[in-house]
Amino acid sequence: AGRETRTIKFKLQSTKQLLVKSIKSHNEQMKMLSKAVHQLLYNYRSQASEIEEAKALYRKEAHQRRLLFNEIQELRGNIRVFCRCRYDNSDECVLRFHENEEE
Repeated sequence: AGRETRTIKFKLQSTKQLLVKSIKSHNEQMKMLSKAVHQLLYNYRSQASEIEEAKALYRKEAHQRRLLFNEIQELRGNIRVFCRCRYDNSDECVLRFHENEEE
């Protein structure tokens, strides 16, 4: 009976040591995972702020582009009005040229 007790006690101690090593290993892995998660969160927050800055810049540039486009359209319209040509049915030439007096 004493020998069986020692054998069982030895097996229990071996199992306990394995469990303690396993727990330490798992704790180290948890610490590493925790650091990785914190790094990922930091990266995410950093990228999120960069994305917000890019969105703000895009909105500003899009607004400026719309203003410039509208200005171009307005200028095109003004040029069309300034250069409007109409067909004249009369046979008479409506263009008058100044005669050069020196010739």
